[in-house]
Amino acid sequence: MPQQPPTTDNRIDATQLSGLELAMDGSSFALQGADCSGNSWSLNLPSACLQQLILTLPNLAVKAMRAQHHDDSLRIVYPAHTVAVELASDHQTFILTLRTEDGFHVSFGLSATQCETIGDSPRRAQLMSKDLSQPS
Repeated sequence: MPQQPPTTDNRIDATQLSGLELAMDGSSFALQGADCSGNSWSLNLPSACLQQLILTLPNLAVKAMRAQHHDDSLRIVYPAHTVAVELASDHQTFILTLRTEDGFHVSFGLSATQCETIGDSPRRAQLMSKDLSQPS
C-alpha cells in the first residue's frame, strides 16, 4: 500500500514552481509558485538546506520517472557540454567538473586511480561492445 504523506494544516498542493530567489547575503532562499487554486505561495528556507536539496532531488527525480514509466532501468542523462579536470589544493585530489550547455554543472573529487579508470572507460566499453556484437 502506498505511503500517504503526513497531514498538515499548512499543506500546499502546488501546480507549478514559478521562481527562485536568493537573499542578497546568501543566507536564505525562497521557492515561489502557485497552488491548484491559483494562489501564489513562497517557501523560505535557510541556505543550509540547499545541500540537502542538491543531494536529494536527483534521486527523487529518478525514482519518480521510474515509477511513472514502470521501468527501473531508466536514468536521467544530461549531455556534457564541457569537461574540466583540475588539481585540488591538496595536490592529491582531482576535481572533475561536468557542465551542460545551459550552465548546470557538478564537480566530483577523484583519486588518481579513479581518473585512470575513467580514462580507460571508452576503450573498455568499445571492447565490451565488440564482444556483444560477435556471434557465439
